[in-house]
Amino acid sequence: MGQDTIRAIREAEKKAEQMEKEAAAASAAMIAEAKARAKEEGDAALAKVKEENGQLLANAKKAAEQALADAQAKAESDLSELKAAAAAKKDQAIEMILSELF
Repeated sequence: MGQDTIRAIREAEKKAEQMEKEAAAASAAMIAEAKARAKEEGDAALAKVKEENGQLLANAKKAAEQALADAQAKAESDLSELKAAAAAKKDQAIEMILSELF
């Protein structure tokens, strides 16, 4: 009877150790799976952010190019107006000088 009790205790200890090992292995597998899933999700989120940033950068570049083109067109228009005004004043200045001389 004492031997049976000792044997039962040893078997229970062995089963407990085996269950502990199985639980540790299952826990390690779950952790590895969670890490892999987290990495996949992180990579996907990073790719999405990179894509969005690329689109924002492209939009900003396009807006900057348009603003530059608009500024250049305005500068050219202003320059034409200044040239026309200068040409008109040149003629007036020549006439004034000639009238003073003659």
